[in-house]
Amino acid sequence: MTEKPVDDDVREQLPAVSAATEVTRFSSTAAHAAFGVGRFLATTANDLIHGKAPTKKNVAHEVRVTFEHLGPTYVKLGQLIASSPGVFTPALSEEFESLLDRVRPASAEDVHRIIAEEFGQGADEVFATFDDEPIASASIAQVHTATLRTGEEVVVKIQRPGIADRL
Repeated sequence: MTEKPVDDDVREQLPAVSAATEVTRFSSTAAHAAFGVGRFLATTANDLIHGKAPTKKNVAHEVRVTFEHLGPTYVKLGQLIASSPGVFTPALSEEFESLLDRVRPASAEDVHRIIAEEFGQGADEVFATFDDEPIASASIAQVHTATLRTGEEVVVKIQRPGIADRL
């Protein structure tokens, strides 16, 4: 009897993904990438009209913004860029540093909905205090400060809405 490779076992545990889902994911990625390129070209054209050449910093900024719009997989890639200054240019590495802990956070409304779903009650019932402004926000989750009803100060890590499906 021949054993199946481990990869096959892992693959069987993954949820099936429909062709429609793959096409939607590809279309969304292509649209965000095209929008990012268009935004970059518009900015560059505007600079050129005013006699300014695009700088490395401006190019890096546009690439980072596009990565943020493309979602968590690209944010993770951006984090790799930020963590590898010897491999990437200083302008790119420095620009991508914000993706380490300052990604645009999920809305307070989404955070409160997630808490209610997970705990079965609202944040105001679970915690004595809960700060809607995160102290850090990255590709997969964000972190909020809170105080338990017992008086203990804690941090609460909230996964981004829909992150499991996107990854």
